[in-house]
Amino acid sequence: MNEIVHTFPLSVQPGIPKIGQTPEGWTRTRLGKLFEVVSRPVKMLDHAEYDLITVKRSRGGIERRARMKGREISVKSQFEIREGDFVISKRQIVHGACAIVPAEFSGSIVSNEYSVLRCRPVLDPEYLRWLVHAIYVQQTFFHSSIGVHVEKMIFKLDEWFRWKIDLPPLAEQQRRAGSLNALHTRLEGLRREKALLSEYKTGLMQKIFSQDIRFRADDGSAFPDWQTTRLGRICQMKAGQFLQAAEISDENTDTNFPCYGGNGLRGFSLKFNKNGQFPLIGRQGALCGNVHFAEGQFYATEHAIVAEPADNVVAKWLFYKLVDMRLVQFATGLAQPGLAVDTLAYLKLQVPHPDEQRKIADALGAIDAKINSVAAQIEKLDAFRQGLLQKMFV
Repeated sequence: MNEIVHTFPLSVQPGIPKIGQTPEGWTRTRLGKLFEVVSRPVKMLDHAEYDLITVKRSRGGIERRARMKGREISVKSQFEIREGDFVISKRQIVHGACAIVPAEFSGSIVSNEYSVLRCRPVLDPEYLRWLVHAIYVQQTFFHSSIGVHVEKMIFKLDEWFRWKIDLPPLAEQQRRAGSLNALHTRLEGLRREKALLSEYKTGLMQKIFSQDIRFRADDGSAFPDWQTTRLGRICQMKAGQFLQAAEISDENTDTNFPCYGGNGLRGFSLKFNKNGQFPLIGRQGALCGNVHFAEGQFYATEHAIVAEPADNVVAKWLFYKLVDMRLVQFATGLAQPGLAVDTLAYLKLQVPHPDEQRKIADALGAIDAKINSVAAQIEKLDAFRQGLLQKMFV
């Protein structure tokens, strides 16, 4: 069974395509009856400019690859695509590389490494846009491709056209596509909101730690000047402890504790070695220097440096300051980059009064809370959409 799983690309759920009972009012038909194959050969001119596109994996849409003059294009067999075409990459469809052509890419060209189709009147293009996300359809693409390795498989359109599919009436297709489009629009809006909040937070952190922005005490008075010191004087840094992989579970229960490694949360353990609030610094690997914040009872492995703040240092302020310091720049080693505690301890930084630290931590923490809230909405809505996708095309 494991061998079969590894044969499939990550974008496809392993298994043979199986179709269930046809829903009432739907029609079972072959995929080949839903499309027309189109071919618009381009007579290449040396001095003319052409837009070349690529279709992204995992049904990620189309992007412009290059704009080139005819003489610069080595493969002269090129074909025009137009808005509404359904384009399939013959070499990448096993990874989900297919898309409906939007208006902005109408008139672009592709080589014969792509199949270009048009929906017949019985198939709504917007419905097709979501239909390709269905597990059954993904599996039909995979099983219509041949090759000895997943990265070298070639799609056979004639084979794909033989697969059968259940199709609802056109009005029902449009209704379902409309629902999914509305969900997609909502998700995109939330993602933009999250990106804007993150961008705002980054800019605010830069202004705070460069002291372009200063906070005031509750009575309106100014806080004292920031004091220059070394990192080792405001916190004690020490790597966590080794924990066998068998002792780390993916399952979170009432009896276990978060387990943090060099890249953040690694899983859950039945024991803990820390209790409180601590910034954690990734110690080794390509992502060394990344900083996470842990609180309560948790286990820190040997790949995480635990920064225990001094009595006059606010843990959450220290976390944000460590993020601002971009610690990865102090890593040594090429094959396996790493951070040494002694190196970190000697770094200079400026430290505000503890009360100003709290105000800084509260301000940045409030933005993080908003970012996390939006992220939770995105995760929940995306899970709902994925579930809906599979149910809608059964």
